[in-house]
Parts: sequence; C-alpha cells; structure tokens
Amino acid sequence: MGGTDVRAKDGPAPSGRRRRSDTPHPQTSGARAEASAAMAAARDGDLNAWHWIIREHQEPVFRSAYLATRDRALAEETTKAAFVHGYRSLSSFEEEAGFLPWLMRLADAIARARLREQAQRDCREHLACYGCHE
Repeated sequence: MGGTDVRAKDGPAPSGRRRRSDTPHPQTSGARAEASAAMAAARDGDLNAWHWIIREHQEPVFRSAYLATRDRALAEETTKAAFVHGYRSLSSFEEEAGFLPWLMRLADAIARARLREQAQRDCREHLACYGCHE
C-alpha cells in the first residue's frame, strides 16, 4: 500500500485519539516506584496512601470480579471486600509478587466464595420449595 504512515512516532495519535503508548504503563519504573512508596506508607498506617492505591487499582479489580461473577452488585461487593481484606493483610504482602496480581487473587477467591454461598443458598431455597430436607 502506498502513502505515508499516519502513525506519528512522537506526539498524539491522529484524530486526537490516544495510543496505548500515550499513557504510562502501570509497570514502568516511575509508576512502580510511586506504587511502592504508597504501599510502604499504607503499611505504616497512612490512609491517604491506601486511598491512592484503591483509586489506582479499583477498575481492574472490579473488571476481574465482574468477569468472575457476571453480576454488577456482586462484583462491587467483591471489590470492596478485596480492598478491605488487602488492607488487613498488608503485612503478609510480598513486594516481589506485585500488588495488583495479589489483590486480584484475593478478589477472585472472594468472588468464588460468594458464588459458592449463593449457589448453596439457592439450592436450599429450591429444596425448601419442594418440601425436601437437606
């Protein structure tokens, strides 16, 4: 195909759209250093640092929870529970593992537990409707 390459090497993408490279990747050294500093401050009890961590990670954790549950309300509940559990477990977090993967594993475990509880509850209700006993 002839013509010029419309993708600019520097500057924004054509038509004002952002390219992925226009946004700093969360795993860049600067972002990692900022997240590491926030984690250290949160471990020391700095709630502002923990709120920063929540803002930075809430969206991917929610998306993961939603994919696991397919239910918006349950995904929101799971996300909140993951952050609460994460805050309480900061002392057991190992920096090398990466915070977001660790948090997403927590959210996944919570989502699976909630789905299991919901299935058991639904089963008991179903059995109760037909006069069966467990």
